[in-house]
Amino acid sequence: MSTIHNERILFIGDSITDCNRNRSEREHDSDRLGHGYVSFIHALLQATYPSKHYKVTNKGIGGNTIRDLQERWQRDVLTLKPDLLFIMIGINDVWRQFDQPSDFAQHVYPDEFTGTYRQLVEQSSAKKICLLSPFYIQSEKGDPMRKMMDHYGDLTKSVAETCHVSFIDLQKQTFDPLMQGLDDIEIAQDRIHPSSVGHMAIARTILKHLDFKWDN
Repeated sequence: MSTIHNERILFIGDSITDCNRNRSEREHDSDRLGHGYVSFIHALLQATYPSKHYKVTNKGIGGNTIRDLQERWQRDVLTLKPDLLFIMIGINDVWRQFDQPSDFAQHVYPDEFTGTYRQLVEQSSAKKICLLSPFYIQSEKGDPMRKMMDHYGDLTKSVAETCHVSFIDLQKQTFDPLMQGLDDIEIAQDRIHPSSVGHMAIARTILKHLDFKWDN
């Protein structure tokens, strides 16, 4: 964390990132970062490193797929010139294939997902970029949606490797271990939107990736 000082950290994604954030985005609005992992990360950073000034921005929008990120990439990422960029996308790209199975126009298949993802990462000039895998809170790995979500997680990893950026596998590193001790419903009642426990687990994983020191 010693290298991060007065820099802009931007999180972009879907409803998991959004988490009911205040769209006005006024700097001192207490809910401008939402009520999930982005807010937790910001609070923990400021409480642990009070002398540093972290400019944390939340650009999550519920329901987004990789297509939606592409449409708003210039406005919500490139113009803000973040130093650290975290991207979490893919859940809706998979979910639309299950909750709207006959609406093929809403489906984002692997080739489009990886191709668009690569374009977005390659356009970005952030000093550090980290891709976060999509996840599904289902301990049964043979479940059809869990299997597809795991596949899109692997696709995300492949994009990170191709573009030489960081990757965090939230499914394997965060939620699979958590499901060994907690019932799935305690982490996310609908298997998609995490409880406060699930959001804190995401925050801990990201902070560990940033070499966060709890005893600073």
